[in-house]
This record gives sequence, structure tokens and C-alpha cells, in this order.
Amino acid sequence: MDKKLSYAFPPQLMRAAEMFNKHGTTLYAVGGVVRDALLGLRVNDIDVASAMRPDDVCRLCDSNGLTVIPKGLRYGTVEMVLPCGNGTNLHIEHTTFRRDIYGDGGAHRPEYVKFSDELSDDALRRDFTVNALYADILTGEIIDPTGGLDDIKLRTIRTANAPAVTLRDDGLRIMRFARFCAQLGFTPEGSTYECAKEYSHLLGDISKERIFDEALKVLLCDVRYCGEDAIERDKTGFSVKVQRGLTLLKEINALKYVFPGLEDCAGIAQNPKYHAFDVLDHSIRTAAFTPPVPQMRLAGLLHDIAKPICVKRNGSMHTHELIGADISREMLTQLRCPNDLRDSVCRLIALHMYDINNTAKDSTLRRRFASWGESTVRQLIKLRRADVHGSGRNYGDVDSADRWERMLCAMKSEGAPLSYDELKCTGADIAEWLSMPPSPEIGRIKRMLLEHCAVFPADNTKERLKKTAYDCAMQKAAVQSDGPV
Repeated sequence: MDKKLSYAFPPQLMRAAEMFNKHGTTLYAVGGVVRDALLGLRVNDIDVASAMRPDDVCRLCDSNGLTVIPKGLRYGTVEMVLPCGNGTNLHIEHTTFRRDIYGDGGAHRPEYVKFSDELSDDALRRDFTVNALYADILTGEIIDPTGGLDDIKLRTIRTANAPAVTLRDDGLRIMRFARFCAQLGFTPEGSTYECAKEYSHLLGDISKERIFDEALKVLLCDVRYCGEDAIERDKTGFSVKVQRGLTLLKEINALKYVFPGLEDCAGIAQNPKYHAFDVLDHSIRTAAFTPPVPQMRLAGLLHDIAKPICVKRNGSMHTHELIGADISREMLTQLRCPNDLRDSVCRLIALHMYDINNTAKDSTLRRRFASWGESTVRQLIKLRRADVHGSGRNYGDVDSADRWERMLCAMKSEGAPLSYDELKCTGADIAEWLSMPPSPEIGRIKRMLLEHCAVFPADNTKERLKKTAYDCAMQKAAVQSDGPV
């Protein structure tokens, strides 16, 4: 492989490299920018490194009128802000060559670091050989201390140092190992794979936030290099990258530290008429069939997580969607998942079995769609398709999803409201029409109006809504008057 990088670095960075060079220091691009440029992939960000100590980098930038942000001086990291003109800036993270010294366990951050003048020291502290490539920004010359060029040629992921050292030092690298194999389509090197399996328990030392952040990167590994409009999928719409990443986590026994309880789905058989896979492999495949957004991928992966518990409790999988939503809520809360994302995922899980047999009346579906909202309905349609396709028995039409989509399109074309914002009245209108003070009763009537107009879109006018609101109030009064004395 060519030992010169034919990549056009931004002119602002070239000027910064000249600034370093005048002070006797070579500035190197390192890691993903070198790897991705060699592979012909889109470069998303640029990290740089040199032997210059962080305090000296700060002084050098300051003397040249550049803003510098100390992001982690203890670890030798500062952010250089390079003006691009038109009020925009290029933010480049600089890290001083260093050696990392870790304590026991795999808690991700080194206990302390020792700055070094040697690029080779810096390379050995990095995770994988393909991420330990350095390119002189001014000349393009590639420095490869750990054999990353050969591994790119062989399409292999291998640790930069001895696998036991690299993975034991930082347990999160075990998840990164699975992610890079999936993202790049590379093969795991044998001893790295075996060590990842041996040390997977070190993920228990990693903070929940870091685990969740890396889990999302695995779930969205097909977006990283393809972009949301060009996801790599086979003819059935299946993301091989996502399946590969999740399957590797399964194989190295890491899933139980990432999504606790999901590993229990392995070996749980399903009706062979509808399923070619056990619950775990079906869940992985369902995630790989969903669109590349966090809530869909998470819902696809976790939608059947309660099936093992249901089978153990009552010998069947009934109500697994409701129990699964509760399990997922607790798990995602512990993983520090943002509340909005967690609630969206759990809502999809709880509803994913609704009308599975495609027998609901049109009017019932319309009312449901209005109460759920358009966004949720669209996501449920996509989840239903992914669930069926993930079974391995059907890659074609999904009748219930097709019907739901037709129904939703019809409601949109008819002007049926799918949210309170689309209802042609407010709570204040209802209060005025019925001479009622603010109360939960107004909310109840408003909900009835929304569901009514979902079935009868032509009634979504102020005049008709006023009459319907009055009818709703009268119906309740009549029911109350017929109650027990």
C-alpha cells in the first residue's frame, strides 16, 4: 500500500502544520482520517498529534493569534480553533505523544500519562493498528509503527499492542472492536477476537453513559460511512453491517454488559411456521431491518426482550410487548438513555403487537392513529415490517403494515387530524362553548373530538366541533343520571 497519503488537508490545518514546523515539530494527522482516506471513505473529522507538550501548544497558538481550548491537559489534549473566514472556524483536537498507564480493571481512562517524544510510544497506546497510522500533514508521508497498512490491505482488525494489554487496559475497546469490524467490513484477527471474548467482563467497569454511547455507534454503524441517504443494504433492505456488529457482541459474550437480559433470548425457540431464528437472532435481524435512527434500531433490538421471562412464567409469549416495554424502560434508564429517546423506544415496544392479526376495524384504527400521532404510526409500520422480515420467513409484503400505510395516507388526504394541533378547536374553545371552568373534563372531551374527527374528518370545523362537544357532554350527563342512586 502507498506510504504517502493523497488527501487534501484543509489550508488552515496546513498553515498550522507550518507553524509547528517552524518550531521544530512535525504535526501529524492520526487515526480515522488516515485510515478513511486510504480506504477512499468520507473523512468526518481530523485529529492531530505531535511531540509538542500541551502548554507549549497553547503558547504557540496564542503567539500566533489562534484560540486554543484546553480540553484535557492532563491527557495532553487541547483544541485548536483555526479561522476559515466568513465567521466560521475549523476545530482540530491536538494530542501530545504519550504513554498511558492504567490501573486494574477496564475503566477506560488511564490513571496517569507520561508524555513522550517518540511517535512509537503514542502508537502502542492506541486501540487498533488501523487507527495507529500517522500522516505528516505537510508531506503526506505515512508513519506506520504497528502494521496498520498491512492490516488495511488484509482488511483485518488487530490491536496495536498485544491484545491482552490493549483490551485489558480499556474495556470499552471490546465494543469498539465489534464496531470497527462492522463499520469497515473487516475480519477480526484471531488472537484479538479470543482476547475480546476473554476480557468481555471488563465492560462491567465502564460507565453506563460510555456503554450507551458506544452501543448507539454499533447500532448506527452503517450510517457512519454511508450517510443516512445511502445505507448499505442488501436487496431485502437488510443492513449487514448492523447484524455483523451485534452478532460480534453476542459471540464475544458482551451483550449482557450492554443490554442486560437480551442474552437470555439466545436459544429461545419460536414457532417455525413464522420464525427461522431463535429470539436473539430474530431481534438482531429485526434491528438490522429498521431505518437508521436510534429509536427504531433500539426498538427493533429490544422488542422481544421479555419473551424468555414470559415463557418461564406461563409457558407462552403472550403480553411480552407490555412486559418488554417495562424491562426496556428500566434498562435504558440505567444506561442513562435520554428520556425522550427512552420513552419513544418503550412506546414502540409496547405497541408493536397491536392488530398483529390485521382484524381491527377501520374506525378503530383511525381512532388509534389519532391518539398515537402520525410519527408513532409511521414508526410502528416500519417496525412491523422489520419484525416480519426479521423472522426469516417473509421478505415480501406485510399485510397489516400495508393496510396501516393505506389508512394513514387516506386520513392525511381527507384532512383527518392526527394530533391536537390539527384539531380545529382548543381547550379554551371547549370551555367557552360549554361554559365550563378549566378541568380534566375538557381534556376528555378534546380527546373524544380528536378521535371522532379521525373517523369523520368533515366534522373538523369549529361549527361542527361545537355541536359534537355539546353532544359529548350530554352523553356523559345521561350516563351519570342513569347510574346507581
